[in-house]
Amino acid sequence: MGETKWELNKNKCRRNPLERNKFWCAWSCFSEADGSFVGAAFQRLTHVKSTLLAESLAARMGMEFAWTKGWRRVIVESDSKHLIHCLRGEYETPLEAEIIIGDILYLAQHMQVKFQHTSPVSNNVAHTIAHWDHGGLMESHWLDIPPHWLSTTLLHDLE
Repeated sequence: MGETKWELNKNKCRRNPLERNKFWCAWSCFSEADGSFVGAAFQRLTHVKSTLLAESLAARMGMEFAWTKGWRRVIVESDSKHLIHCLRGEYETPLEAEIIIGDILYLAQHMQVKFQHTSPVSNNVAHTIAHWDHGGLMESHWLDIPPHWLSTTLLHDLE
């Protein structure tokens, strides 16, 4: 396997429209450098109060997943400029995300990692996962074969 890249996304989710409390969810989509699907992951985040912390947790989830799969050359894409600047050392990391970003940078020392910003408009696959009805699941993973509801977005993403 050559280079693997993934897109990150986070958003506030609601299990049903009548539920008042929203919670953060982290999403990652993994693909080969040519764009072919490798996998996707979802994790419900509890007790998260900020966007940067949710983005950081999504990035760490992706880095840990890449490590366990044996991927050592990765591109991490996020539509959060703040996160990417923190990971590149261009911004001082806020205290709330310092430990999580430290974990990411520790893993990055043992891999070839490129952190890059992507436009929210081009983050279609991650946004499709974000709108998936997770039905209250705490986490889910898909490897090699995408779920049927993601296939159309993947086809358009490759065009």
